[in-house]
Amino acid sequence: MNKAKVLSITNSENNSIAKLSDVNLPYHFSEEFSAYDPLENLTSQLPVIAFIEILAHRASKK
Repeated sequence: MNKAKVLSITNSENNSIAKLSDVNLPYHFSEEFSAYDPLENLTSQLPVIAFIEILAHRASKK
């Protein structure tokens, strides 16, 4: 039986998802919150999406 590996991309290597993954890629961005709503996280996820796109393109070429 083939076992799948779990890859996670998180902001920290010290969270539950990272610890449960076989490979974790932490990106360590500072979180930025709204001045009007302290619960509204404004941290961009675009770099993570770009990284996933790069991985997908490279995997499709193999």
